[in-house]
Amino acid sequence: MNIFSLLIFQYFVPDDDSFLTFDDSKSFFFKTIITLTITPFIEEIAFRWGIIYNYKLNSFFIAATTFITSLSFFILNEIIILKLLFISIIIYIIFFFVLRFLYDKLSFRKDSLVIFFSSLSLILFTFSHVDNFKFYEGNIFYILLFSIFIHGVIYTFIRLKYGLFFSIFAHYTFNIINFIFYYYSLY
Repeated sequence: MNIFSLLIFQYFVPDDDSFLTFDDSKSFFFKTIITLTITPFIEEIAFRWGIIYNYKLNSFFIAATTFITSLSFFILNEIIILKLLFISIIIYIIFFFVLRFLYDKLSFRKDSLVIFFSSLSLILFTFSHVDNFKFYEGNIFYILLFSIFIHGVIYTFIRLKYGLFFSIFAHYTFNIINFIFYYYSLY
């Protein structure tokens, strides 16, 4: 379960521990909805929407990925989340003006910027999933992180080749398949 699911559970699921298991039908419904719909949509918007050549989208990408990746490395409470959100907004404003200036004044090759933002997206997408595998030790931890990196490569390729909608759809599809295997492995 990633950081988005945990944040949503914190505010929308009852305070008892029933949301940690599949025993409660309400928690199962929330886990299913969050895992299969909200989380992949947010991740694709944050990590792949801004990798094309556009200073507004690139600024959003830098701010959103900073916010999302930093969520994985802190013990969360409302104040830390607000601070990280505020810092991300400041980062967006700074990069908006810096990138606008650079794109207007300097002659960048579009493909080199797309490669840079795609690479940054892949690294940050992988790091944002570190928390998912914190209970694994040794080589299995790195193998699981590498699998997330490969999924990031696939989603990035789909984003660049076919568009954001298809990238979101591919992420939804992977999460549905993964969820089905996980659910049926419990029974």
